Amino acid sequence: ELNTTSDSADAEEESLHFGLLLTSLLGLYLAALAMAWLLAKSWSTRMLLVLILVPTLLRVPIISFYLWTSHPDLLLAGCAAFGALFTLRWLTKLNDNKNLYVAAVAWAAALSTKVTSVLMLPGFIALIFLVDKKNWKSHLKLAFKLLVVFYFTIGFYQNLDIFGTLHAISSFSKMSEAFRWGSFIEWWNYWWQQVYWPGLVILIAALCVGGKRENCWPWSKWLAVAVSTHTGFFILSLKHLDLVHEHYVIPFAAVSVVVWAWLLKHGPWWKYFSYQFTPRQSSVFLFSVFILSQYSSIYSISVLQTGVSQAVSCRPAFREVYNTISKAVLDGQSVAATPYTPVPVREEHVEVFWQLNFDEISKSKAQFLVISESFYQRFLIAPDVYILKTSTDWQQSQDFFKKIDHQSAFQDLQKREWKKISEPGCGLQIWQRQ
Repeated sequence: ELNTTSDSADAEEESLHFGLLLTSLLGLYLAALAMAWLLAKSWSTRMLLVLILVPTLLRVPIISFYLWTSHPDLLLAGCAAFGALFTLRWLTKLNDNKNLYVAAVAWAAALSTKVTSVLMLPGFIALIFLVDKKNWKSHLKLAFKLLVVFYFTIGFYQNLDIFGTLHAISSFSKMSEAFRWGSFIEWWNYWWQQVYWPGLVILIAALCVGGKRENCWPWSKWLAVAVSTHTGFFILSLKHLDLVHEHYVIPFAAVSVVVWAWLLKHGPWWKYFSYQFTPRQSSVFLFSVFILSQYSSIYSISVLQTGVSQAVSCRPAFREVYNTISKAVLDGQSVAATPYTPVPVREEHVEVFWQLNFDEISKSKAQFLVISESFYQRFLIAPDVYILKTSTDWQQSQDFFKKIDHQSAFQDLQKREWKKISEPGCGLQIWQRQ
């Protein structure tokens, strides 16, 4: 049942948004903990590192922006980072399957959050063969069984729709084109922007903690870990995407920083010189870094405040539209809408059109039409590759939106009159059939 009173609707919206925000924030903290885990054994040192890493991560504009948009890629980053962490821990102790169980749970959670995480797995699977060429088959079988079991045990609704997932992956490939140097450089530029600051913190922490001779790996296996774990992102960077894609890099960057921490801890150079600080000495060094790094927190807060102000500035307009349409739905009236509009999409009386045109609106029984300029502006200009690939009737949609743009009324093909009854701001418009 819909709540049409402002107070109850606001309270419900705030609680839902706060829950999603906490989930994204949890993913960010999980990623920071995974980055800090390998470098320190004491929990006090790990927590201190997390307190340094979180504001450092938030100073990355892409991460702070997608925190406020409640995007799943931050939760995915946390799950994938933990998957990478315990996979690497297991590879250093092949006889301890506890790490493999935890890694399987983390990777299953990552796959459940977003199926694109499957691109990360081949590189880590290849490590099983590179590290233990004699028993790699038995290790691989166990890892695969655990991953499948935990994937379905988590039990998200989308987990059960295997064919739908495969179809989504195949349709996603339609949005990509052949290799381009400009796109390749752009991918790795996004990656560098997201790993630079946390990677620098991890480097300083590694110098503070030190290393042991017994932890070092030979150059061949060390380089194999460095290369293999980045195979998935390298393959992704070979494709030119016609979608907004900077957020796809977030989980890959988180995994890269975890791998960076492992590489620093197990570097071959520890064979030639090694030193180890006590947890107390390490904490003193890191606390000094924490004090010096507070400018990162101040910068992060200013970035977040900008994001918050942008997010809430359109709230009154969105609330007005939502309340108007909710009342219409409760009265049994039908509503047609474009994407990016605040309508109760779960209601049977509301239909969202990605390719709205005169044919669709004339066939519709809707009494109300809600459109967003941020959606239909793409049809007012020459279509880009994304429109050409996703909109089979883009010319009809272009004719429709050009006809109603900056107008107060229009007629559909059945000669029914539509009038604009509200334009509350932020590009939202409400039309009513007369």
